[in-house]
Amino acid sequence: MPLLSDLEMTSIDDLLIMRDEINMELSTRAATELAAMDKRREQLQVFVSTVLAPKDELAARRSRSPGVAKYRNPANPDQTWTGRGKKPNWLTADPEDCRIAA
Repeated sequence: MPLLSDLEMTSIDDLLIMRDEINMELSTRAATELAAMDKRREQLQVFVSTVLAPKDELAARRSRSPGVAKYRNPANPDQTWTGRGKKPNWLTADPEDCRIAA
């Protein structure tokens, strides 16, 4: 690599040629690195789709259906509760008062 003192003594034409050569080398190296990154990305995608996807499929099979409403708010019949999850605020102390007849 030329020292700064060497560059000071180099002609403008030679500096311009060096600049062009450096730009070409940078372009080549950047393209090579991008290709390597693309290859690695493809490898990771294959890994994710073959190794990690079955777990996602298992989770999808375990997901619950929405469920059937068992309780209805007497003040607002549009509000219902399946009996799963957190008890809604409108549900009275005795849930049987709000149970939907089967």
